[in-house]
Amino acid sequence: MNKHIFMTIILAATLNSAKTAYAQEAVQQLQPSQQQDKHPITYGGGDGSSYDKAVIIKGAPSDYIGDLAEYHWLAFTYPGYRLKRQSLYFNHGKAYDLLDLKTQDNQSKTVYFDISDFYTKGQ
Repeated sequence: MNKHIFMTIILAATLNSAKTAYAQEAVQQLQPSQQQDKHPITYGGGDGSSYDKAVIIKGAPSDYIGDLAEYHWLAFTYPGYRLKRQSLYFNHGKAYDLLDLKTQDNQSKTVYFDISDFYTKGQ
């Protein structure tokens, strides 16, 4: 096997493990019972299937906690999902995170999060 291809496979596996660990951390840190006490985060909007139906996250005190809130929502909405890519986009003056994932039953989905409330609040 070509050394470059082998290293690419190792890197991809490592990144996927890191994303999975990050999602697990999100679920642990933002359990619903603790969420109200530590971080008054709310989810609104739609089902996340488009910009118009984006999941709106409000109340995150930082980008980091906002990202954890996204993973928390995904873990409860799509148990066993695998994150493939996360991208930042701007649409009509709002900031969005678009998360490409594979569901547990191997369906590809893109989930739209309106992150305007916490985008650039710091780490």
